[in-house]
Amino acid sequence: MTIHQHMEGQTMAKPDYVMQTYIRCTLDTLWDALTDPEEIKKYHFITDHIRKDGDTTGYDFAPGAPMLRCRDIRLDPKTRIEQTFEGLWEDAGPPSRFVYLLREEGEVCSLTLEHYDLAFPVIHGEGVADGWARMLAGLKTYLETGATVRFADPALDAGGAP
Repeated sequence: MTIHQHMEGQTMAKPDYVMQTYIRCTLDTLWDALTDPEEIKKYHFITDHIRKDGDTTGYDFAPGAPMLRCRDIRLDPKTRIEQTFEGLWEDAGPPSRFVYLLREEGEVCSLTLEHYDLAFPVIHGEGVADGWARMLAGLKTYLETGATVRFADPALDAGGAP
């Protein structure tokens, strides 16, 4: 534990899932894309029904059909975003939390995602691992090309949960 972490009372808990990517963009652009619902709508892999109400961001499959609720825990401008992750679909499991860590590296930004407190195993290509891969691929594509993109999941088209 570093002195800084000790001073803030943080522990060194190991995340259940980690993913890292590098995106050719500015830190300002990346921060806005991760925190502004109007920007998130342009790359979220399932929905463009996203709204912010105070410290809570709601995601709906369609208007009135809740999918996910995320509440801000900690926002350190342009370096860290920590939020709860509460799936609202059937069998979503209890709420967990995730952290985005942002860092500028020359002409690119490093984005690391850490997901904690998952109540189920992470399986490559399924569930949370598949969702995050689609989400960050959409984000990277959008920020580097300006193209709105959806990486649809065939299970969702058949009515399955993310």
